[in-house]
Amino acid sequence: MLVQGLIYHSDALPAATEISGFPKVTVWLAMDVPDTDLEVTLYEILSDGSSIQLSSANMRARYRESLRQEKPVPPGKAEKYVFDNFTFFSRQVAKGSRLRLVVVVSTHHRAKRTTTVEVL
Repeated sequence: MLVQGLIYHSDALPAATEISGFPKVTVWLAMDVPDTDLEVTLYEILSDGSSIQLSSANMRARYRESLRQEKPVPPGKAEKYVFDNFTFFSRQVAKGSRLRLVVVVSTHHRAKRTTTVEVL
């Protein structure tokens, strides 16, 4: 599947639930370029459809293994990306809310762009 992002939704929570900490997300992606900027964001989606951003993390793909040494992404090869730099949050998520996880190629004006990302 070729995309510039994807969205995952949880089931509605059966009861109000406290969620606290630093999220960690691991994804496997294949790209058609040697580098890009990626962003992962976690939201609470309320029963009325409105959203509240809970936390986010980003990564320049060439630094996926080490922040000290860049390694170009081999085009077309699935690589592991671990997002462990989320900001801390603590929230009482409402009954009936869902969690939304969004993984995208960053659209920030300083971000390195890519044409497609294959989600595996």
